[in-house]
Amino acid sequence: MKILAGISYIKAFSRLFYPVNCASCGLALVDGEKHICTICQVSLPVTGYHGLKENPMDNLLKLRMRVDFISSFLFYDQGLSTQNMLHAIKYKGNKMLATHLGELYGNDIKNLFNHPLDAVIPVPLHARKLRQRGYNQSEYWANGLAKSLSVPIDHSLIRVNYTTTQTKKTRTERIKNVEGAFKIQQPDLLKGKSILLVDDVITTGATLESCGASLWNAGIRSLNIATIAFAAK
Repeated sequence: MKILAGISYIKAFSRLFYPVNCASCGLALVDGEKHICTICQVSLPVTGYHGLKENPMDNLLKLRMRVDFISSFLFYDQGLSTQNMLHAIKYKGNKMLATHLGELYGNDIKNLFNHPLDAVIPVPLHARKLRQRGYNQSEYWANGLAKSLSVPIDHSLIRVNYTTTQTKKTRTERIKNVEGAFKIQQPDLLKGKSILLVDDVITTGATLESCGASLWNAGIRSLNIATIAFAAK
């Protein structure tokens, strides 16, 4: 007990001189808080879509391919805390924040799938972009989900085409930009499996649609999708 008390004292003392700040509001975290402060965590702009019979995201992909489950944890908009957190994840190296959010959301959705999940698959980056950024933020989101859902990560999906950013493109341009950009390594290993495909943000759904098409061609049993944020467009 004395050792544990000593460790807690050292952590508290170190935070006086090296404070860890909330990725949402920027204020210093207190002992016991992880990545985001308690106030920000309870006020996250959650979509709650996973609990609705008529999910507003359904029409993004379900009109063009079979998707058994699709949802996002948070709303994304300029000025919302989600923007700050995604910026911290994507550009400031706060990879473990993505994992933390994945664990939170995994607990919310673990009993909602029509078929037991076999694997979580993150949308991959092209090798060149991965070298530039150093990590794939969607993979860390996938890690958190996989931990909460007690299923393994699968890296069968790879990106074979280097594409330009989707940010300022129309939906038609986005679809064309990622057409044929993904393929499955050893597709036989995914045959008959129930997959949770994950990404950081969904806007028009073009990237996830391209990934989903590759997964269906590999003979999967069920396609499910979860993203950190939903940016309606």
